[in-house]
Amino acid sequence: MHKRFDSEIIVRPSEIDINRHVHQSVYLDYVLFARWEQIKHLLSL
Repeated sequence: MHKRFDSEIIVRPSEIDINRHVHQSVYLDYVLFARWEQIKHLLSL
């Protein structure tokens, strides 16, 4: 069974467009960042 993992990400002003939406290409960066955070968490157990 999978457990939930949360990761806090700070959105930088350069990642937001004029409509105050996060640019679509940045979402992959967020996923990769969260994945590495999860791996570091699991290895420290």
